[in-house]
Amino acid sequence: MSLFSEVKNQRLYESIILQIKALINAEKMKPGDRLPSERAMAETLGCSRTSLREAFRVLESEGLVLSRQGGGRFIAERQLVVSYRIKPVDAITKNSLLLFLEAREAIEPEIARLACLRATDEELQQIKLKLDQMAADFENPRKVMRTPLNFHLSLAETSRNFILLSMMQANAHLIQQTRKWTLVSQERRGEDAEEHLAILDAVRSRDQTLASQSTLAHLQALRNFVLDKDPFKER
Repeated sequence: MSLFSEVKNQRLYESIILQIKALINAEKMKPGDRLPSERAMAETLGCSRTSLREAFRVLESEGLVLSRQGGGRFIAERQLVVSYRIKPVDAITKNSLLLFLEAREAIEPEIARLACLRATDEELQQIKLKLDQMAADFENPRKVMRTPLNFHLSLAETSRNFILLSMMQANAHLIQQTRKWTLVSQERRGEDAEEHLAILDAVRSRDQTLASQSTLAHLQALRNFVLDKDPFKER
């Protein structure tokens, strides 16, 4: 007898998430238990594999399910994630911004590398659409500033590492502040768009080394801009 039952209308992926969480909370599925294959679960639940993958994407980002390349999906050990947030006022100095970029250089190249291994083609296509929208909004600095935040968070989601995703989400406001101080010219906005596209192209080609290098180059370009142009002095 299957643990799962056919899902009804709601958003299908939300129904799937609720079922799996209920089974975990009732200890009918325990840490280390392997989930059935996508095909088997889709047939049992009466849903598409697309809806199932969306549910897994959320569960993995929350740290409830682990995906092992070539090994299936498993119920994760329950862990406590502590989100550390820096107050916005702490990020308005040049030195604080440089320290934040230094921290990102230690984290985001690894996110890009993991995305090469774990992102689905569908997820990467959605990220590409966001970058296409940024290109369409190139003349509107306010819209251009929002899209890369979505880009970085979306890429973190595809890493399937909820610790890394939590760290990025906790400091999303600092990423926005970084953009506020660095996207001060049309030239820099153009360079920024090219750098994001280079990262995505590397991930889509599944080139782990190039994805990491492209991400590091992007962050170093931001840091060099702050050092060379000192936007704080101009404002």
